[in-house]
Amino acid sequence: MRQATMTNPESLYLAIHMVLLDCMESIDQSDSYEKLIALASEQSFDGRNRLAIDALWKFMERKQCNRINPEFFNELIDAFHIGETVGKTQSEASRRGLRIITQRFYLRYPEFAPGEIQPLSRVLESRNPEYLMLSAATVASVGRYREALMLADRARELVLEGELGTSNRSKQSFLMEIEKFQDTVRADLD
Repeated sequence: MRQATMTNPESLYLAIHMVLLDCMESIDQSDSYEKLIALASEQSFDGRNRLAIDALWKFMERKQCNRINPEFFNELIDAFHIGETVGKTQSEASRRGLRIITQRFYLRYPEFAPGEIQPLSRVLESRNPEYLMLSAATVASVGRYREALMLADRARELVLEGELGTSNRSKQSFLMEIEKFQDTVRADLD
């Protein structure tokens, strides 16, 4: 891994995995952490790195590594957002992935959230059921199940009214997806 990183020093994918490897080996004094932050601020977020970012999240939540903590993760998110302004534009799916990661982090660690995070009451005003379901999944991922159900209920109401947002799913398919989500969240709530 170290050789691959030296051969491809601009690879964000390798930089993320180098941090994961250092963490697994309990190497806290490596410069891989700083290199990752620097690269993230120079490139647009690539959604293909999402699984590796999720692994970093798990390391942070389980406190498996001293260096991967909420402060580091906040710095990484900030760097990714800077990278969005200087790097090549990625797909909408990649940008959505970054928004999900950011939202999940701020929900879990509100002390790092900037002032523009919308309260639940504002999110519920949305007429986009896809946005509501995305928000519901994010809220559920940090254990806020009742709020997730409120968002899913609002999305269901909109779909029943015929509002599908930009989705190419059928109304019935969307309703089944919402119902499955609600069942899963209710099971977690019990």
